[in-house]
Parts: sequence; C-alpha cells; structure tokens
Amino acid sequence: MPIIEDLIEFREELLHQKSFLLFIRHAEKVINPEEPEDVHVPLSKKGILQSQEFGKKLEELFGKIEIGVIKTSPIQRCISTAQNIINRQHCETPIIPSKILGDPGVFVADDQLAYQNFIDLGVKQVIEALYAEKTLAGMRTIKEGVQLLLNEMNNDLKNCDGMIIYITHDAILIPFIKFFIEEFEYTNNLIDYLNGIIFLINKTHEYSLLWEGKRHTINQKIKSCYPNFKGGKENE
Repeated sequence: MPIIEDLIEFREELLHQKSFLLFIRHAEKVINPEEPEDVHVPLSKKGILQSQEFGKKLEELFGKIEIGVIKTSPIQRCISTAQNIINRQHCETPIIPSKILGDPGVFVADDQLAYQNFIDLGVKQVIEALYAEKTLAGMRTIKEGVQLLLNEMNNDLKNCDGMIIYITHDAILIPFIKFFIEEFEYTNNLIDYLNGIIFLINKTHEYSLLWEGKRHTINQKIKSCYPNFKGGKENE
C-alpha cells in the first residue's frame, strides 16, 4: 500500500490542512477467469483483510481525525472497501455511492455504448486510448472526465473538514493520475489495490498531488481545463 508511505511522509503537513483527499482503488477483488470483465465480483478474503488493515493504519497515523466525506463507486466491492476502512474509526459519516466514481464512472457518457469498448479492448487499452485522446464510442475525452472529477473534488475540499476518501476503479483512477503526472507508469496489473493519490489545496490555492513520495504541483494542468483558473501565491 504505497499511499500509506506517502501518508507517513507527509503526515505533519496533512494534519495542518483544513482538508485533504485520498483517491484510491478498491481492495483486492475475486478474479473470475470465466468472466474477467465481470464488474460485480466482490472483495477477496485478502481484500477484506487489506481494507481492514488500511483503516487500522489510518487510525495509527491520524487518530480520530474527522472523516468529512466518503464517496465510492456504487459497485459493491468499493462500498465494502469503504465499510472495512471506516469500521476501525467507528465513523458515523455515511458512505455516498457516486456514479462519477463508477457504474459507469466519469469517463463514460453512454454506458451501453462504452461497455463494448471494455469487452473488445480490455481495461488497459481503453485507458491508453483515453490518454492518447482517441475517440471511443460512448466515452468522454480524458479532459472532460477530469473536469467533472475536479468539480466534485473542489466542492468537497472547500466545504468539508478533515479527511475525504474517494474509492474507485483502475479505469478511472489511472487516467486521472496520468493526466496530471505524465511520468506516471502502470503495468499490466494497472495500479495496485488500495493505492492512489493524495489531493490537496493549500492556503495560497496551490493544487498538489502526492504520489510515491513526490509532490506534483498541478496548477498549470488545471488551468488547461479551466482557462480562467487562477491559483498560487497571487491569491494569498
């Protein structure tokens, strides 16, 4: 769980943030070799333990820090991941299923048309097509999808306190990270379960992603989505 290493490294900074957002993939799922694209497979036994351990680590690092928002894909393995994480905190914040995070997700405009892409190409090829700005039936461009996600994230970061958790799928998380961090690489395994990024906005409106021990300032990329965006020290 490399994101835990980032939470350890940047812990003191995060504790002084009004809010910060964890954007992660769900825990390990059951693999159905007969239907590898089956979206409704549950967490594996290992995935249940992984997500419980993730919640334990969050408690060790941040104590009883407020969890302001928890949003997940409506797919059950994402909801189960969230439940296992927050059970450790005895958190009363409700889990909010969000179709931006899955079923169909932010990059899908028409799920019936888009589904065939995943059948014909597989997840990895769909992700690569998005990043290459290829037109796929029933799907938004990567910039359109990123804009919708940013709208959601901005709203939660500005209106909530404490930790915000988004739980999603590889086909949503990877294009989002790749849009902002060009050197981000993924393998045939895509991105590890329960791995992801930390997203935050500081007091001078500087937007950052924390990934694998590095801070990536992303104001210029955000400006490419919103031409009128102004961020950084000029807003201090």
